[in-house]
Amino acid sequence: MKIKITIIQIILLILLSSCIKNNVITPIDNNPIQKLDVAEKNLLYLINDFRKEKNLDTLIWNEYLATLARVHSKDMAVGKFELGYDEQNIRKDSIAKHLPYTSYMELVSSTKGNSTDKAQEAYSMFHSFSENILIGNYKTAGVGVETSSDGRYYFTIIFVLPK
Repeated sequence: MKIKITIIQIILLILLSSCIKNNVITPIDNNPIQKLDVAEKNLLYLINDFRKEKNLDTLIWNEYLATLARVHSKDMAVGKFELGYDEQNIRKDSIAKHLPYTSYMELVSSTKGNSTDKAQEAYSMFHSFSENILIGNYKTAGVGVETSSDGRYYFTIIFVLPK
């Protein structure tokens, strides 16, 4: 049984390493959903790299937070809300029920352009919020990325310090 697990781990490592280029995950094909997922992971990777330079803990990906961030990004992308923090209290209450926390922060941004590396673009925008990214002792985060019909990308990042 131990040998099977080791073989499976090796296969997964090979598959994952084939998707990594310059320490950033790249999509395997042109699947638009996969590209958004890759942009989410890349953005967190870039933020963690920045935090590491400042001797801060690496943020751990939280799928629940990412799901809430995706919903908010989608709401902005389809025009339900303008770029902003609408219904933030609803997200905070939902998180508190699933992941009790002592500290919460949310950042949103939007970009449009021809760049294939939307995570890098978003990171550049969020870098202007560097004080926010560096304050607080956050341990976990979720990133949501969605696109509008006109090609604009909407990003939401939720940071949490669990209790």
